[in-house]
Order: sequence, then structure tokens, then C-alpha cells
Amino acid sequence: MQLKIKNIDINELECARSLAFTAVLLVNDQVVALVRDKGVGEGIEILPLRKSDAQIIAEASRFCALHYTLQVTYAWELGSVYTQQSALAHFIEHQVCQLVQSRMMWQEQPELAMMMESAILYGGIDGPLYCHQLSTPIEELLSSKKGCQILEIALRGIVPYLSSGERILNQNIPFFLLQILLQ
Repeated sequence: MQLKIKNIDINELECARSLAFTAVLLVNDQVVALVRDKGVGEGIEILPLRKSDAQIIAEASRFCALHYTLQVTYAWELGSVYTQQSALAHFIEHQVCQLVQSRMMWQEQPELAMMMESAILYGGIDGPLYCHQLSTPIEELLSSKKGCQILEIALRGIVPYLSSGERILNQNIPFFLLQILLQ
């Protein structure tokens, strides 16, 4: 299952308690829902575009609970349905945050942002930065299963050896690839 968040529009004027945005959720390249956060602390809403999309969103929620995010357990846990919906919301939130961070990176350090297109950058915020150059741009690698595997192998050669305070700095590497390495 392939999940994407597209057409992200940040509404800076509406941000009060959280980031206000609207976007669309694609499952296997099919637009199935409008997603939004009003920025008032109520969380992310996932609104199916058609009645039949509700089942696809439920499947995407189960997929996220298995593959994309850590299982977050709250004192008020409401069972597996809540966990699945929470996992999908975490995935959406991560994608939106990646976009915001990417925009900030391009504004503040365009040379680093350009390097991230075809390399894995890692290191500490105050320490040296390291670059693992790839022969193919990351966006192109992510468009195929084999490319994702190549990227995962490269990450497996970096992540286990990161020192305390170091991290992968790329904003163009999907959360699920990094999450696999943490499990």
C-alpha cells in the first residue's frame, strides 16, 4: 500500500494551538480524503471524499498501525481502532512537518537542501555534518520498490552507527524507512 499526502496548504493565520493545514490523502495514487487540522488543538480530521473511501481509509489506518509509526499508548486508550486512527494521523502529521522543515531548509540553507536531493546527510546540530552520496536522486529511488530497498540498505549502514545527538537530517526520506531501522 502506498500512502501520500499531497496539496498541503499551511494556513499560518489560523495556527493557534497547532499547525493549521489542509491536504489530500492518496492511497495507491487515488485521492480518497481531505485531511485538515484547524489549528485549535482538536487534532487531524480525515474526511472521505466518497462513501466507498471510508473502507480504503480504514485499511490505510491498519497499514499505518503496522508499518509507519510507533504504537503510542495513552492512559485513555480506546482499543485498536483508536490506535489505527492515531497511527494514520501521526503519518499525516509527519508528512506535513517534513514539508514545513523542507521549506525552512530551502530558505535558510539552500546548499544543504540541494545536497539532500541525492545524498543522505547526517550528524549533530552543533557538530560536523556527514554526507553519504547516492548515485540516484532520493525522489527517484522512492518511486520503486527496488529503489526503496537500496535506500534502506544505505540507511542501515548509517543509522546504527550514529552517535548520541546525531540524526539523519534529510527531510525527503519517508518516516517509514527510518522507522524500520528503529524497530
